Amino acid sequence: MLAHIADPLHALLYLSPVAIVMGGLWIAGKNLPDDDELDDDLLDTHD
Repeated sequence: MLAHIADPLHALLYLSPVAIVMGGLWIAGKNLPDDDELDDDLLDTHD
């Protein structure tokens, strides 16, 4: 019985670093400005 429970547990432990990195990239991507905002900043020459 324990062997059947341990198989999914090992799979979760093996994939957890990937899930952490993907979650971090997703959160970081949500905080980036839109492409239109980046273009406006590059074209603005008033300092």
